[in-house]
Amino acid sequence: RDLAYWHEVLFRAPAAAKIPGRRRVTAPTGLGCNRGDMGFLCVTLQAGAVADPISLLAVFIATLEETYILDAIVIDHWHSKCSADQIGRLRGPLDSFAPVVLSAIEMSAPDRLKWVARSAAQANAHRSYDTPEIEHAFCDWLRSRNIALRQFGFAYIDAEQSTLLSALNSPLDTIAETPHEIQLALTVSNEDLQIRLGVDLEVVGEEQAQRLFGLLMEKWRTTPGLPDCQLGEQTWHARQW
Repeated sequence: RDLAYWHEVLFRAPAAAKIPGRRRVTAPTGLGCNRGDMGFLCVTLQAGAVADPISLLAVFIATLEETYILDAIVIDHWHSKCSADQIGRLRGPLDSFAPVVLSAIEMSAPDRLKWVARSAAQANAHRSYDTPEIEHAFCDWLRSRNIALRQFGFAYIDAEQSTLLSALNSPLDTIAETPHEIQLALTVSNEDLQIRLGVDLEVVGEEQAQRLFGLLMEKWRTTPGLPDCQLGEQTWHARQW
């Protein structure tokens, strides 16, 4: 059943997005971990209220859509299978991930939210196959069509999980740095939103990452359900993969 679902969904999946300035070929699948060094833009948003994760995902999709002129997109969506009393185990709070495929994404903000919520829920319902398993099952299909399930990644740790992980320097450290070319990771701390925009530096440089974040903030302000916010501390650092 789940395999048939992913076969149908991947039939609608687009080829990897064309990113200007790329310095190496894209990897159609995460197999082989084809990527360069990593850059991270870390930002604190003083929101004063908890933001809805589906709205945040919709903002990220809208940002990528406008930046790279997309009419369809695949997001590697991280989520948790853990119950609250299992959060402290080694693998961390987000231990499962599956692709969310969206087509015809040029639509009004309210319609986009419904579309994203429905697509994410469907992917979550069929996550007995996670992203690497889907890549393995459909490897030849993905390669022949240049479909990259892990080009873009999204992860969100909610307030309850973040509290349980407060002993760490940052709960975001529990989110694995997988072979995404662009990954948005978020968590809540005292109603402030901690954001980490990670990029493959052979594909997206620091200047482009800063522009992406600026557009993300513009989309935030026009998306229903997201609170007003003020920018707090902002840092950039890079390290080897």
